[in-house]
Amino acid sequence: MSQTTGNGASSMPPIDDDDVPIRRPAMDEIEPPTPVSMAAMPPPRPPSSSSTGSYGGSSGMSGSYGSNNRYSSSGPQDPAVAMAQAEIDRTVVNQQLKIQEEHWVKAYWRPAMGWLYMLICFMDFVMFPAVAMFLPALLKGFGVTMQYTAWQSLSLSNGGLIHIAFGAILGVAAWSRGQEKITGTNIR
Repeated sequence: MSQTTGNGASSMPPIDDDDVPIRRPAMDEIEPPTPVSMAAMPPPRPPSSSSTGSYGGSSGMSGSYGSNNRYSSSGPQDPAVAMAQAEIDRTVVNQQLKIQEEHWVKAYWRPAMGWLYMLICFMDFVMFPAVAMFLPALLKGFGVTMQYTAWQSLSLSNGGLIHIAFGAILGVAAWSRGQEKITGTNIR
């Protein structure tokens, strides 16, 4: 199927660009399936008690699907098995509830802090200086004279304390999230 080059290495087959793309219908163009009522379904067959079933032949399997089918047993289920399954189900539900109990603010505060810091830096170092630079030229076209005033960064006032604070918060958050991923637990 694949072509080989002169040195024996295989390469991809050539691409056929003449193919017409197949149009797939949108979801609103597809008719919904018709529901099947339970009355229209045939009743299930009872298990056969003969020593040979339709698939058993002389293999000794009983019933049409074999004797080890758990849905074809006519007797009651063992109470110990039912209790063990109920305990497993309860444990699974409790674990799912613990996962769902985490509030969205708790789950997304780290990315929100990162996006907020990026927005602060973008506005203070890119957007506001550009507005301060181009606003006098823009207003001159409307007949308004305005003197150019250089932009002074708001976040660098007070010694840039906001950058130090965000650096500490985001650094500790990234480190603690890394530790959570390594151990597979949530550090509270």
